[in-house]
Amino acid sequence: RDFQIVLKAMYNEEAGLLGRLDSVHAPAPQALTLHSRRVMIGKARVCTSFIEVPQEVNLGDCTIGSSKKGELTLKNLSEMPTSASISFQSKILRVVNGQNKPLSTDSKIPQVQIAPNSTVNLYLEIVPMRINPAYCKQITVVNHSNPANHGYVTLKSNNEDSNRVSLHALFYLVRTRHPSNTIYFDTIVTNSPIFRTFTLKNITQSDVVLEL
Repeated sequence: RDFQIVLKAMYNEEAGLLGRLDSVHAPAPQALTLHSRRVMIGKARVCTSFIEVPQEVNLGDCTIGSSKKGELTLKNLSEMPTSASISFQSKILRVVNGQNKPLSTDSKIPQVQIAPNSTVNLYLEIVPMRINPAYCKQITVVNHSNPANHGYVTLKSNNEDSNRVSLHALFYLVRTRHPSNTIYFDTIVTNSPIFRTFTLKNITQSDVVLEL
């Protein structure tokens, strides 16, 4: 594609030389000594953005009330950077990065930046709340540089109650400040104590004796 640039040079009476172009808001020059036309050829490298995701992530056996993670790899197959977003509808599933930090604090997941010809490793964390031997959830990955390139990942797991959490839940509840109801210490300093708290709530009308 050709781009035409029109040059308007003005004569500088004091210097006797051709000066630079004035602003478009300046008055038109009285002595226009040169009209010229130049043709500039614009060139660019173009390619179609394409990302690849696994068709399935199988977490295997998952215990009710406990978290378990599976790796989700986003691979950029093109020579241009792109961004992708992940969407799903679930109360027991979230996306975390390699530092075990969630990508968002609400249901909206921000865009993930992927460099050319590189991969980004994320993790799908699930905290099942009920028995489901055939849990299945579809996750959509959208390439913002190519609306036609949508990836669909199927998350599968066998949610079982190996620790008899359902029975314990009839008598008391355990709550932490973490969304997945797990105690995380994050980064700690050597030889320095750090504390985390959790809450036990008796939901019966009588005393409950627990062994910690």
